[in-house]
Amino acid sequence: MAFKPSPLKSSFVAASIIGFLLSVFWLPGADERWNVKFDSQTWSFAFGIVFFLMFVAGVISMLKAPPESQVREYFAPKKESFESKKKRR
Repeated sequence: MAFKPSPLKSSFVAASIIGFLLSVFWLPGADERWNVKFDSQTWSFAFGIVFFLMFVAGVISMLKAPPESQVREYFAPKKESFESKKKRR
């Protein structure tokens, strides 16, 4: 089966960039700032991986996926020509 990437919205890539930056720069010291007991470095690393993978998926989508107009045309209902309707009768 061939690999067919689907087109993703640009907001997906923007969310991945913002999420990655927040999880790498802001989250590691959150346990001290908020005075809560959780390992913020572990969570920061996990969220960083997730958002990085989202970014990679967005880049693959930008490079390899067909434009959305082509996808809409592919899945749109086919219009019958007048001659084919005439032959059915």
